[in-house]
Amino acid sequence: MRTKHTIAGALMLCAFPALAFAKDGDIEARGILAAISSSSVTVGSTAYGLSSSTELEDRAGHHLPLSAFEVGDSVKVEARRVNGQLIARELELLVDASAPSPSPSPSPTPSVSPTPAPGNGNGEVRKSRKVKIRARLNDAVGVVTDARGQAERELEQERKKAKDSFKITVKVPVPSVIPALPSENEAANLALKATLARGGVPYALCSLSLDRFDDSDDDSSSVVAEYKVDLRNETKKNRVRSRNRKGSCDIDLSTAGDQLGIPDAIASDTVTINDGTADILVGTFAKKR
Repeated sequence: MRTKHTIAGALMLCAFPALAFAKDGDIEARGILAAISSSSVTVGSTAYGLSSSTELEDRAGHHLPLSAFEVGDSVKVEARRVNGQLIARELELLVDASAPSPSPSPSPTPSVSPTPAPGNGNGEVRKSRKVKIRARLNDAVGVVTDARGQAERELEQERKKAKDSFKITVKVPVPSVIPALPSENEAANLALKATLARGGVPYALCSLSLDRFDDSDDDSSSVVAEYKVDLRNETKKNRVRSRNRKGSCDIDLSTAGDQLGIPDAIASDTVTINDGTADILVGTFAKKR
């Protein structure tokens, strides 16, 4: 059985008090988002667990990815106490805490992002966000392998739509000693896993799938087995379209079972490839140039 890890919130702000009250047995709170991870958020000084059923949205009711929320945002959370823990039923983005107060004028308010964006119909501004990061995968400490690879994530989020993609590619020459791959016939049995971690704490585990065989880049007659994770989400007008081409990722290691989705990878996160016996490749995400 795979061990689950608890994700600790990494970014804390000086606590702004959150206003909370009970409603039909639930707890509703408004405040500043002080910390966020794949499994929990902290509003003011109170932590709320996230689950696969937590609804993430803006004030207009449009679905948002977790990556749309950032420390410092003004949010509303509706939660219920389950086994002594507050579990968020809904997390709503109100307005970025650093944004200027909405103008009484009906004209759009400038976004806090470099590119101006129109309001969302409620006198507030939806921020645009772009993430383009890549990690080159090289030998792990104490390992010599001819395998190579890379991981990358690209997110483009605008007012009412978002495109999010996550890829990992590992190329293994055949035959190979590390990882053990004596021939093409055994290629489908090679179980490569990728662990994503932030601050040394794992938060996602991905399973790579055999994609194809390619000719080797050198002059030898060997071939290369290519393993991939290729996940894509497109959100448009509150509709999410997922295209999982290869592999899969469990993005919540604190919850039993697999919570499938695209990991919210950011720069400085690490990627470690394991072949079932040892770590063979490692890399660190950095901004793409």
